[in-house]
Amino acid sequence: REKIRIIDHRDIFREYEDWLPTFNSMAIEAMAWRIDGLAERFIYFNDDMFLGGPCALQDFFIGDATVLRGAWTHLSPTKIDPFVTKIYRASKLNAATAMGFGPDRFFSAAHVATPMRVSVLRELFDTHPDWLARNAGARFRADNQYLVQGLFVHAAIKADAAIIRRRADYQNLSATYCARGPYLAMRANLAIIRARPQRFKLLCVNDLALLQRRFGPKIDAALRRALRIAKT
Repeated sequence: REKIRIIDHRDIFREYEDWLPTFNSMAIEAMAWRIDGLAERFIYFNDDMFLGGPCALQDFFIGDATVLRGAWTHLSPTKIDPFVTKIYRASKLNAATAMGFGPDRFFSAAHVATPMRVSVLRELFDTHPDWLARNAGARFRADNQYLVQGLFVHAAIKADAAIIRRRADYQNLSATYCARGPYLAMRANLAIIRARPQRFKLLCVNDLALLQRRFGPKIDAALRRALRIAKT
């Protein structure tokens, strides 16, 4: 606990205090690289992301390259509108398009812990202050904003400073899965994760509250077994 430092929004929004208060996760992501003392190479987690097994530096950075997880994808013209009905997916496509990619070919980053570099994000937002204003200047999320992770991964790819991890070493149990999947299927997935921590190094379980509403307290025990969380 003594290793945790709480960062006030006023610290990362310095010089942009007029944009506060904010209730926008993409605004915070756009400013997080401004944390005083943050290392040049850092790993960004959302609140639904976990470490599922032992990790090493090489799982995130190899030399000057950043290790990316996800896959190249494309959208046909008839699939673009259904894809962007969710703000998260719209922001992902917006980021790819802003970086010179687009629906016909873009890298869809996995929703797990993402390694990033301060210098890359600083250059992106210094060069495109309108991108910063669109994200960080909005109090709430909107479908015209940019997924910061999406901006970064495409910048790394364009700079030939990315290594795409071909073998999946992560597992993502999405909100849709949690809403529709039966308890036994979820428990089976968690059992696989528990049995193979060397493979599933990074996890996303989204949404925990939805899981608990659907399955009650029994899901807590399954999660604790899979993630080896001590009950307190």
